[in-house]
Amino acid sequence: IVDEVDAFPYVDNPMLYHAVKNSVKENGLRIFLTATSTNELDKKVRLGELKRLNLPRRFHGNPLIIPKPIWLSDFNRYLDKNRLSPKLKSYIEKQRKTAYPLLIFASEIKKGEQLAEILQEQFPNEKIGFVSSVTEDRLEQVQAFRDGELTILISTTILERGVTFPCVDVFVV
Repeated sequence: IVDEVDAFPYVDNPMLYHAVKNSVKENGLRIFLTATSTNELDKKVRLGELKRLNLPRRFHGNPLIIPKPIWLSDFNRYLDKNRLSPKLKSYIEKQRKTAYPLLIFASEIKKGEQLAEILQEQFPNEKIGFVSSVTEDRLEQVQAFRDGELTILISTTILERGVTFPCVDVFVV
């Protein structure tokens, strides 16, 4: 069983492909797990080299969440002016009326840092953190978010894999 086959270090690594191929007995099974398939895996399914099984529920029995895309065409323009897009602010205000913490993914470290500062000004009653690959206290901030000490956590893709938070809302900007 190979988990997260769409990610480093497995994806696009011929040596690991070879190792996985040769690590199974002739009549054995190879199982690849991923939440986000790759073009290569999809091609192998179309060619009949692999079979696909879709799981409609997560391990705990709850249904998979279908993301709702919302176009924020003005996000970067407002961020460049150290301001928050009114549309995004409205969605955050609506979300903060729930009891759930909010995890916001930013595409770049600079944007994430900037967004954290703006949100702290706009939402002074919220406890806001930011983590990225260069954040020294990243583990402490993630734990604080888990413990409810932070109500909003902004992150780069560093938290995209291998981290699970129960009952959290997620925005990707």
